[in-house]
Amino acid sequence: MKNLLLILLITSMACTRHSPKEASISVTEKDSVAYPVLLQKALKAHGGQKHWETFNTLKYEVKTTLGTEKTETQLIDLKSRKVLITGSGYTLGMDGANVWVAPDKEAFGEMPPRFYHNLVFYFFAIPFVLSDPGIQYEDLGERSIEGQNYRALKISFNEGIGDADGDLYIAHFNPETYQLELLLYTVTYFSGKKDENYNALRYTKW
Repeated sequence: MKNLLLILLITSMACTRHSPKEASISVTEKDSVAYPVLLQKALKAHGGQKHWETFNTLKYEVKTTLGTEKTETQLIDLKSRKVLITGSGYTLGMDGANVWVAPDKEAFGEMPPRFYHNLVFYFFAIPFVLSDPGIQYEDLGERSIEGQNYRALKISFNEGIGDADGDLYIAHFNPETYQLELLLYTVTYFSGKKDENYNALRYTKW
């Protein structure tokens, strides 16, 4: 997964109701509003955290080239993060603890089901998932990549958070609109080793 490539085509979606920080900030369930100023501005630019929290479920159709090319419908409970993914000839679910595939793993394809079950959702629901409990933040200030200026926020996870707590993200926001434009991320699910070998996703339309 060194060069993970993600191509998404969302065809339908429905919801039911300047200086860097000197120290990182940790968000836990007891301190759920201690977001860095940069993230607060980004959340507001994308519709607002309070508005996001009014939704209970998220449903969309996605075409992905991860593993075997496929088109599927993904349904996510935003409160419990339970997942139901329906594709041609298979169903994948996560019940809050366990991930399952029906009728069998072969019907789903080569991608590990547990790794995949919330992968598209996480990329799709950023920046709101960056407000989840158990996250460490580091404001990296202003950065320039290929002549484009950004405000950058580095995200890491407390031990035991998710299936790959060694993953790192660097979210790059437009310095004027604070909308997400570039995401750098690492994948440690398979190796279990934290590194700084980043993959990239570019966000062009909001």
